[in-house]
Amino acid sequence: MTSWDNNSFSRPVDPSSSMRNAPALSMSTNNFFAPSPRYSSQVHPQYSDDGRQIQQPGYQTKYTEASQATRVDFSQTSKPKSWTDHITVSHVIGFLPGLVLTAIPMGILITLYVLACKFLRVTIILSNALMNVYFTNSRASSNNTTARTESSTSATSVTLPYQCTSCSSINDMTRLSTYTAGCCPCDSAYNGWYRFTGSSGSQLITFPVNTGFCSTNAPGWWNGTHPSTVGATANGNFCANYAGYICNPSYSTASVLATNCNGFYVYYLVPLYCCCGIYPRYCTI
Repeated sequence: MTSWDNNSFSRPVDPSSSMRNAPALSMSTNNFFAPSPRYSSQVHPQYSDDGRQIQQPGYQTKYTEASQATRVDFSQTSKPKSWTDHITVSHVIGFLPGLVLTAIPMGILITLYVLACKFLRVTIILSNALMNVYFTNSRASSNNTTARTESSTSATSVTLPYQCTSCSSINDMTRLSTYTAGCCPCDSAYNGWYRFTGSSGSQLITFPVNTGFCSTNAPGWWNGTHPSTVGATANGNFCANYAGYICNPSYSTASVLATNCNGFYVYYLVPLYCCCGIYPRYCTI
């Protein structure tokens, strides 16, 4: 058997390296003293305090297996890297264009949304204002219509005096204050309530006109004020414009009445005095 240095027993020996460093044994096929292949493996002492105790090959194999089983791969037990460790400059540079391309449409959409909200708010305000104006005008128009209706109703509800329905009519265009042809009828036959209709106009004039108008040389006018209240009656004087007097005392008459009959007037006419080529007359408009 081969002897070993006692210093080599202080540490475990790798069997493979021991086999490489072991001295070669010259054996021949006829040498009956050659070791059996079972014991041809290189062995080393098991204990450091006994330099001559030799580890049998069988025990050596168990040691090798135990050594191999207790090995630890520290590369697998190392702490895993964080996702931030994988970020590189190229990742950042590639992310920025995407961020810009995403931010621009988002900014446009947000701007459009804000503008749409403002437009909607302004539209609602204008709609409310227009509706207020519309309802105000409608209310005013309704009030005016109601007022007119009430006025008309109240007017028609007033009982008109009898002369409004039991009067006589005068239809004679020659008595218009603008008529200048012909001469000279006299109004000495009228006595009672009359209404001027048709071509003769609708009411007596309340201002003097010159001689020659109203188809007479002494045109007459009513010196009074027409009543504004339906059913009311006012008193006035008849005046004849003659000989430089707009109300000649010789041909003027008092107590000519006028009644408001809700749309027209009726007059209580009295006979006029005609004498000596002077023909006072009721002139109309």
